[in-house]
Amino acid sequence: MNPLIPSAKTIQIYLPKGNPRGLRLAEMTTRTVRLIEIPRIHINDFFAMPDANQVGLYFLIGDSVEKPLLYVGQTGDLKRRLNQHDDKDFWTRAFVMLSTNNSMTQTHALYMEHKAIATAIEVGRYELKNGNNGNKPHTPDPLKADCEELFHTLDVLLSTLGQPIFESLAIHDSLYSNETYKNKSIDSTIAKVAQIIDEVSYAEETVEVNLVN
Repeated sequence: MNPLIPSAKTIQIYLPKGNPRGLRLAEMTTRTVRLIEIPRIHINDFFAMPDANQVGLYFLIGDSVEKPLLYVGQTGDLKRRLNQHDDKDFWTRAFVMLSTNNSMTQTHALYMEHKAIATAIEVGRYELKNGNNGNKPHTPDPLKADCEELFHTLDVLLSTLGQPIFESLAIHDSLYSNETYKNKSIDSTIAKVAQIIDEVSYAEETVEVNLVN
């Protein structure tokens, strides 16, 4: 799918505790991917969920003066692995990606970890805290196709929850430029209309003066 030509999508966001600043679960209704946003202060709410024991991909994100800080990882047990990151002080929230039907395997997670790190470095929106680029496993073509589709869904859900980790700055600038061009065109059209109105008003005044004379 061409990211420059987005298609319509339906995304559901569920608040398990009813708190918009707490856990948020995002899903695309036609996909099997679930993305959970976890503020660090609410990490125990996530640990109490059955999802916490699944295979998954996770993103630790922290604030910074220049770029947001980012650590990408994968695990066969999200709860255990996130507990191991308790000694890292930089992150204030985690985002975990998992499957809604428990179909994600360790190979899926390894492939997407490697792709996520490589893409995040290429895009350059976040400062990576990873010490390595992950290990890309041997991935048969059918499984690779599955991973690519899962990754695309992950990209959309992350952006929806305010983390455009994989969104190209070139695409953003292109969209902004198009919007700027539209605004300039509208302003130019308004200016031309105003000029025509002024010319018509001047012509009417001239006719009135001639009639009086």
